[in-house]
Amino acid sequence: MGNSMKKINPFAVSCIFATILLFCFCLPMEPKQEIGNTGTIAPRLLAATHQENTIFFDRQIAPSLHTILFSVTTSGETFRRSFPFDKGYGLLDGIPAGPANVMIEAKDSMNTIVYSGNAYIEINSEQTARPDVVMEVTDPSSPYLLIPEQRNDGSIQLTWKIWENPGEIASFDIMRSENHAAPYHLVTITNASQRSYIDLGDIAEQITYTYSIRTIRHDNSVIHGNKQAITSFARSSQTVQSPYLQEPYIDGNYVRLTWTFPSTEEPGISGFEVKHSSDGGMSWTTLTTLDDVTRRTFNDYGYLTDMRNDYQICALSNGSSSCSNMEGLSTGSTISNPLLDSPIQIGGDVQLTWTFPDYEEGQITGFDIKRTTDGFDFITIYTAAPGERRYNDNAFISGAQNDYIVCARGNGGAESCSGIEGIFASP
Repeated sequence: MGNSMKKINPFAVSCIFATILLFCFCLPMEPKQEIGNTGTIAPRLLAATHQENTIFFDRQIAPSLHTILFSVTTSGETFRRSFPFDKGYGLLDGIPAGPANVMIEAKDSMNTIVYSGNAYIEINSEQTARPDVVMEVTDPSSPYLLIPEQRNDGSIQLTWKIWENPGEIASFDIMRSENHAAPYHLVTITNASQRSYIDLGDIAEQITYTYSIRTIRHDNSVIHGNKQAITSFARSSQTVQSPYLQEPYIDGNYVRLTWTFPSTEEPGISGFEVKHSSDGGMSWTTLTTLDDVTRRTFNDYGYLTDMRNDYQICALSNGSSSCSNMEGLSTGSTISNPLLDSPIQIGGDVQLTWTFPDYEEGQITGFDIKRTTDGFDFITIYTAAPGERRYNDNAFISGAQNDYIVCARGNGGAESCSGIEGIFASP
C-alpha cells in the first residue's frame, strides 16, 4: 500500500470529534402503564455511523435545532408528539400492536426541517419498542444558514453550511429583509469558497432582520436556502467596529493578510493586533501590534508549514479589543486523514460515509474509495469529488468480508487515507 495506509494523526482526529455534538437519546423515565393491547415506542436516533443510543448533529447546526417531531403511523391512524430538542428523549405509548412506521423530524426555530428519518417496526404490548431511526440531512442540495450572531460592534455574523459538491457552486447571494417584510434585498455576493460573512451596514436598533442564503451554480441555476432571524440590540457608544479579515494567501515566502476597517472609526482606536492560531482558534498568540491605525495589511513570514494557520485582526480601543472574523489556510502538502464511518448494508448497497475538514477541500482533487476482500489488495472502486462525503457500493461481494478505506488525493498526487472499516455483506 505504500503511503496510502498512513496512520491517522491524533490531532486531526481530536479536531474532527471536537466538531461533533453528542446528543444522547436515553430514557430517564419508566414507560407509562400499557392499556389493553397497546405498546410503547422509545426510538433511538442514530447517525449514519449507527452508534447505539446516540444522535450526532454538527456542533454548528445543533444550536439552531428547536423541536423534535415524533410520529407513528399504524394501519389505522397516526400518533404524534413533539418535544424540545434539548430535552433529549421522547416516549409515545398507547400504540396499537402490529406493524408501524416511525417518522422523526428535527426542526429549527424557523420551522425548517433540517434532519429526518424513519423506520418500520413491529409493536407489541410486552415490551417497549426501541427502533433505530437513521437521521439524514433533509435537503442536502440547499445551503443551511445557522443562527445569526450580533457582535459587540453591532454588525451581524452569518455562517452557513453546504453539503453539495463545491465544484458546482459559482457564488452565494446574501439576502436580507427587515421586520419580516418582503421583499428580500441583496446584501452582497460572496465567492464559492466562502462560508461566512459579516453584515456591517445599516444595522439599526431593535429591528428584526431575516436572512437567507441562496446558491448560484455555474449553470446559473439558483438553490434557495433556509431563513434565520435575529433582533438587533443597541450598539454601545464605547465599542468600535470590528475589522473584516479577507481570505489569506501565500505570496512567496509569507502569508499575506488584508483587512478592511472604516476610516471613520480610526480616531477611536490605538492600533491593531495580529493574532495567530494553529489549533483551529482554541488558543491565540499575538504576532504583533500595529500602531498605525491606517494600516490594512500584514505579512506573516513566520507561518507554520504543513499545518493549518488561522488569523484574526483586533482593533484596540481604551484597553479593550474588537476582533475580526477568523480566516486561515493550510500550508504545505500535508492533508488530514478522512475519518471513515462503519459501513452499513441497506438492501443492495453498502453505504459508506466519511468526514473531512471543509477548509481542506481546496487542497485535494477528490477521494478514492478503495475495497478489498482479502485484507491486502485494495482496488479503487470510485473517485468522489472534494465536496462528497458519501458513496453507495452496489457492487460489493456478497457472502464475504468487504473492507474499505477512503483516501484524500492531494493536488500534488499525495494520498492521506482513513483507517480500514469493514462489513460482512449478506447475500
